[in-house]
Formats: sequence, structure tokens, C-alpha cells
Amino acid sequence: PPRPSMKPQIDALKTELSTAKGRSADLERALREATDRVTWLDRALEAEKGKVRNLEASRRAQRQALDDLVTDLDQKRLSEDQRLRDLRNEADAYRKLLGHDKDHRQADDDDDDRRPQPDHAGDGDTRRLP
Repeated sequence: PPRPSMKPQIDALKTELSTAKGRSADLERALREATDRVTWLDRALEAEKGKVRNLEASRRAQRQALDDLVTDLDQKRLSEDQRLRDLRNEADAYRKLLGHDKDHRQADDDDDDRRPQPDHAGDGDTRRLP
């Protein structure tokens, strides 16, 4: 058995041990809470990364659709330009057959001058250059 003179030291050590156990339990609880929080944040981060990947894929798909639309419109414009040239050539041929070989083509070209033209310079001016 311990000596009576050691009783205060033993009591102090028991108190210190009890306090240390309490702090250890508090630290373990805090560690579990921090671990749970980190796990939750990891899951949230992965969810956000998934959203970003989905948005990037959607943006790529939209860009591709826009590129496809522009290509399609360019092809249609080129086709319509060719069709217009063909119709003008056919009209010229009919005029020649009918003996009306006046300069109707010039009149057609003058009509083009009155139509707004694309803004190639980007300055808002769609008038034709002289």
C-alpha cells in the first residue's frame, strides 16, 4: 500500500490523469468531427468538379452546335449565291435569245448597291464602297 505521505501526490496524479483522459476524449471527438468535415468537403468538392465537367461538356457541345450552324449557314449562303448567279446567267441568255441584249446586268448590279452590305470593317457602316 502507498505511504500516507504520498497520498497528496497520488491524488494529484489521479486528477491529472482524469484531466488528461478528458482532454484526450475531447481531442478524439474534435478529430472525428474534423475528419467528418473533411470527408464532407471532399464529397462536396467532387460534386462541384462533376458540375464543372458537365458545364464544360455542355459548353463544348453548344460551341460545336454553333460551329455546325455557322457552317450550314455559310453553305446555304454559298448555294444561294451560286443559284443567284445561275439565274442571272439564265436571264442574260434569255435576253440574248429575245434580242434584248441591253445592259440589264448593270441594272441588276445597281440594285445590289442599294441593299445593305455586310459590315466587314466592324464599324457599323454597311454602305458599299464606291
